[in-house]
Amino acid sequence: MRLCLKAAAASAAISTLALTACKTTAPSSGAEVLAGDGADADLPLPTIHWADDARVTVDIGNKSAFERKLAVIDGAKTSLRVGYFIFGFDDSASLFVKKLLEKAAQGVDVRLIIDGMTSSKNHDKFRMMIAQSRKLAANGTAKAIQVQYFRPIPDEVWADLASWGFKDRTVLESAMAGLDVSKLQGLISSNDIVKNNKDLQNLIALLVPSGDDPHKGGLVNALKAAAVDGEMPNVSFDGLTTKFFQGVTASTVTFHATAWVNMFKRFHHKMIIADDRVMMGGGRNVEDHYHVEVDYPPKVASGDKLSFMDADFETDAPNVVKDAATGFDAYWACGDDFNTCKARIRMAREAPEDGKTYDDELAEVLTRAARYEADIAAYQKDPKRILHDAQFTATGVRVGYLENRMFPLRTGKAFDKLAFNEEPSQYNAAWDALIANARPGDDVIVHNAYVLPTPSMQAAIVRAVGRGVKVTLITNSVGSSNHAAVNVAGNAMYAASLNLAEKLRAKRGDPAPLLEIQMYEGPETLHTKITVAGKTMIVGSTNADPRSKLLDTQNGVIIAPMEGGVNPIVDDYRRWLGTVMARQRDDKPVLKVRTREDANFGFPPFAEVKANPAKFSTSEKFDAYLEHLFEVALDPGTPHTTQVLVAGFLNTLLLML
Repeated sequence: MRLCLKAAAASAAISTLALTACKTTAPSSGAEVLAGDGADADLPLPTIHWADDARVTVDIGNKSAFERKLAVIDGAKTSLRVGYFIFGFDDSASLFVKKLLEKAAQGVDVRLIIDGMTSSKNHDKFRMMIAQSRKLAANGTAKAIQVQYFRPIPDEVWADLASWGFKDRTVLESAMAGLDVSKLQGLISSNDIVKNNKDLQNLIALLVPSGDDPHKGGLVNALKAAAVDGEMPNVSFDGLTTKFFQGVTASTVTFHATAWVNMFKRFHHKMIIADDRVMMGGGRNVEDHYHVEVDYPPKVASGDKLSFMDADFETDAPNVVKDAATGFDAYWACGDDFNTCKARIRMAREAPEDGKTYDDELAEVLTRAARYEADIAAYQKDPKRILHDAQFTATGVRVGYLENRMFPLRTGKAFDKLAFNEEPSQYNAAWDALIANARPGDDVIVHNAYVLPTPSMQAAIVRAVGRGVKVTLITNSVGSSNHAAVNVAGNAMYAASLNLAEKLRAKRGDPAPLLEIQMYEGPETLHTKITVAGKTMIVGSTNADPRSKLLDTQNGVIIAPMEGGVNPIVDDYRRWLGTVMARQRDDKPVLKVRTREDANFGFPPFAEVKANPAKFSTSEKFDAYLEHLFEVALDPGTPHTTQVLVAGFLNTLLLML
């Protein structure tokens, strides 16, 4: 499906904008939701290998969840499969590494899959793990740790950066790890080639968001100009870069657009599997930010203000463990000769440098691990400061593994393109269906770090509200978020959703709108990914935004009651969340309700902008325009074809925020 935007002239683009279909296909999942025909049929759940009468624990305490991770590692007798998006080597992570080295020394088969971008600054640390375990393996029953990187930064991207004047790869690797905006901007500001190439400046602004104010410069500004002035040809990344940056590729400068696009598709799994017996996953990576609480003294003393609130799960449900292991092993095979996926996934097997001992790296890890053990033993939490600190356990429930994968259970090459509607995935389909199929009394809570849902998920929320279901979205405010650009775009989505909820309230005659949006006021950053509807919960690694749902790999579990039964995890979680929503700290509420008046503040009515576009700034045009598009995409009265077209445009636009 393609979406074309046509405008008569840039100065009057927003008043003459027309949506034209080039070639359309209906979305293969969620079509009933987008259709807006009032159909009440449930969306089908994907195939799930349920484990009945299972045990599962959801842990929302940073310290307790990390202790649970270490316990899973300690319990391994034969194998450990470990896969993470971010794997640091700070204090708590060093203890994690020490435990893995100890297990390898005991003869446990330890394999790690690490995202290739976020790992780039720590290659010597991973080489140390391999080298040290090899030394022990050569002298007895120990086994060497193995490491593979998922999609390391492509050679074409390194070549492009070198042609742009960025020659020091060590410095670049540090900046590229997680796209460290401050470091990248420092490199850019001192680069003479960039200074003398306007097209290259614009390209870098597109690829690297502005660090301080998401309203100024960088990616967001480029997108605003493109959308408002009708410069989005065919709504694809390749089309966008071709249109905007034809002058970039001078004789000495290259830009391999496809390599850059693929680089942004990352491994976002979080998992530990021990002995094909137990697994742990969720939202936490391996790093202090996820393992210690906001009042942890060494963290406070260092001035590190980033502290995540998150949720992990742990289960020994056989089908869950088996499905998770199967997914891990399929990715692992790409590092050898798995031709069906190797070109797309580009796994890279790590090996130490010949002749290097890595003793200094080992000494640093052991020193950091010992420091963490001493500091955490002396730590006493302040219950007045800690919000997320609880564990919810259930037995006798149904648990199924969910995954959003890049291979191999896909046909064709659909996932190698930016998706316009969500490409069907097990995780996405289950998540959307859980919300869309809710009935009155099955209150829905989306408790998620970044709530900027793709249009089919937005439509699922609107459908639930239209059915009489109470839906509560709980997410970060701009002040608590570590990705403010998501919240900037989220403002328009929140306004449109609350406006539609008011229309549905009036139509149904409800005393109050059934959609509520609550935002954390900080200082912690919400990183949790939990959704509940009725007695069913999904918890995992996926954020409620286009990047998580359309580009990155993801995994998690769905937890449901047995037939006619109960789900203590959901009951306990709802009770706990009710206490958090009622709490105050420093005489201020922990969560603040986002009202229609708040959400619409600063957004001029689209009709007013359309009637007199010259009166408004680009930013104001974009805000009104984006809010209008959300309402068009979500309004049940909008024709299905138009909804699909607008949804396609929004997906492509928001993928790049």
